[in-house]
Amino acid sequence: MEKEFRADRFLQPEIRCDTYIGPDMKKVWYAELQMVEILIDICKKHGLSYQFVGGSLLGVARHKGFIPWDDDIDIGMLRPDYDKLIEIAPKELKPPFFLQTSLSDPGRNIEYIQIRNSSTAAIDLRYTEENLTYNQGIFIDIFPIDGVGSEKVLKSQQRKQGTIRKIYRNAYLTSIKSGSDKVKHLIGKVFLTVIGEQRLFNMRNDLFRRVKITDSNEAGLVSWIFGTRRNYWKKEDILDCIEMPFEYLSVAVPRNYDRVLTQTYGTWRVFDKGAAMHEGIDFSTEECYADYLVSKYGYETGQMKSCDIHTIPSSDYIINERIRLVPISSRDGKVVYDFLQTIEYCENDFRNDVNGMPYEEFLQWEEKQIDWANGRRLPEGYVPQSIYWLYVDGKPVGFGKIRWGLTEASRSIGGNIGYAISKDERGKGYGKVLFSALISIARAGGVSEILTTVTKPNFPSKAVIEKCGGKLIKENGERWYYGFDVDGGNIQR
Repeated sequence: MEKEFRADRFLQPEIRCDTYIGPDMKKVWYAELQMVEILIDICKKHGLSYQFVGGSLLGVARHKGFIPWDDDIDIGMLRPDYDKLIEIAPKELKPPFFLQTSLSDPGRNIEYIQIRNSSTAAIDLRYTEENLTYNQGIFIDIFPIDGVGSEKVLKSQQRKQGTIRKIYRNAYLTSIKSGSDKVKHLIGKVFLTVIGEQRLFNMRNDLFRRVKITDSNEAGLVSWIFGTRRNYWKKEDILDCIEMPFEYLSVAVPRNYDRVLTQTYGTWRVFDKGAAMHEGIDFSTEECYADYLVSKYGYETGQMKSCDIHTIPSSDYIINERIRLVPISSRDGKVVYDFLQTIEYCENDFRNDVNGMPYEEFLQWEEKQIDWANGRRLPEGYVPQSIYWLYVDGKPVGFGKIRWGLTEASRSIGGNIGYAISKDERGKGYGKVLFSALISIARAGGVSEILTTVTKPNFPSKAVIEKCGGKLIKENGERWYYGFDVDGGNIQR
């Protein structure tokens, strides 16, 4: 019950550092956090050390969670612990979770490892035309931390690693567009057959095992990033770790994280908004990568492995055993459509565009609202908007909206929180339940201001708003304007 309670709140949209994070991205974050929890449990059970690195370490230190515009988790492990994890993880991980290496998933050409959730999708858009069939579930990255050798050693490692990578890539080349591609593919297959998958895997890792941390002044992600020293740190800065909060978890970071981050990012405390590390990835928490590649990218069904069944929790906001808020979804269907016909087109500045709309048009409208809820394809001047249905005993009875910002128009009419209850369900207290829950979600989501308006003389709605903590900030001949305390500070006027 504790985990369900945590998930239903974590999965709601929010604003961090003036960045809107929609429900789809929150589900991706949650899927990644589940894998971090599993990794932490394995490490504790087997006495292994790990630490957050890169953008994830920056997220811990600066945001106590994900960088708002990022979508991945990076973890480092000292080489001996990393090697031990490769040995034990296949026995510890249960479907749909999977430890991906170039050995466990042939065709995956990487120098590090990933834990994947096989029932989800994280499709790399760079390679969708190459018919790659390795596991493309949502993942977390785990990098080995090795000793840093001399410049001569680093150049030798880089050259040899490049050769191994080329052999592997050519051996698994699936998109052959020219005669030279065919020759490369044949040569790669010959080399891989002669050397063997296991031996090539060992060779790739042995390149970096030879430089031990105990014999070096520096340690870092040597096998992953060449040509920069920003991911090489003083050994003493990373060998001792402490725990710090990351979202709802407590995770290990270097005790000297300030020096590590300064080496990696320079003035890391400055908020420099950038693109997501994996903005070229198509995520889905609703569909297995194999099915997704078939349905969306035209792969042949016979190419793909079968999917393991696993469900990411929904972003329903649970009020009690009978009542919950359910976010708008493409699966709503006729039940929600029929319910929306019971609410007028416009009541108290609250618009219901679906009233009187044909069902086929409703389906298109709903897809548009889902895009807006995730901050996609917003018309100019619009802000992201979340729509929720209030379900009581499995039946929709109410309809609520949260606008994740205020515009000049919404300051005048409507505000950024609104609701309506079906006529047959009024007088049962559902208005207060729905409005209170919307206010709670908006507050938890980090809105800077909450405003709602009530047309005169709608005294029932006025009473609901006042019972939920609304303070009258102004009025005119047509409306009352109510503000709400957002985080213990003053109400905007």
